[in-house]
Amino acid sequence: MEQVILAQNKKQLSHRKKYHKIVKGLDTYAGIVDVAIQHSPAITALVWAGARFLLQICELYISYEETINQIEEVLEVIITTMAKCEFYETLRRITQTSLLTLICNN
Repeated sequence: MEQVILAQNKKQLSHRKKYHKIVKGLDTYAGIVDVAIQHSPAITALVWAGARFLLQICELYISYEETINQIEEVLEVIITTMAKCEFYETLRRITQTSLLTLICNN
């Protein structure tokens, strides 16, 4: 079951990378189309406006997705650090309790 999920995640990641490349490539040439449309803005300007709008939404989604990934990485570091701190605090308490027991028994 886990192998199927891993395979699906890998496939999704591959599709996302391709999607990102396509959107970034389209964005590279969007400025050229903007200039070309200005010379003859009849119907093509309306069509291009819709396409440009969708392109901007895609760019926002990519930015959002990258931000979420960065937040996940930071949270992972924070949680790992907190777990280490808790472990060291437990060790300190055990050591302190053991030392007090030794001192009191002697």
